[in-house]
Amino acid sequence: MPIIATVACGNNSKRLEELTVMLKSAVIKSDGLPVKFLIITDSLHEEVEAILNQWKAIPKYSTIFWEIRSPVYPMLSEVLKIQRTP
Repeated sequence: MPIIATVACGNNSKRLEELTVMLKSAVIKSDGLPVKFLIITDSLHEEVEAILNQWKAIPKYSTIFWEIRSPVYPMLSEVLKIQRTP
């Protein structure tokens, strides 16, 4: 099963629209074959989940799967520690 990863940060309709177009293209191209999305977003979890659930309700696209995660950033102290190491 192909896995498609994407990142969409920022809480605005433009980001959601861009993400939706990309995901929709992949769903249509999959032609009913299983596909999984790994979506990393800081603020669009609920909107993306709602859209994907609507698509999954269509029998032809019932084989889409997804995982939505929040971005994880390293602690600033760890970044500075790495930069100081020779």
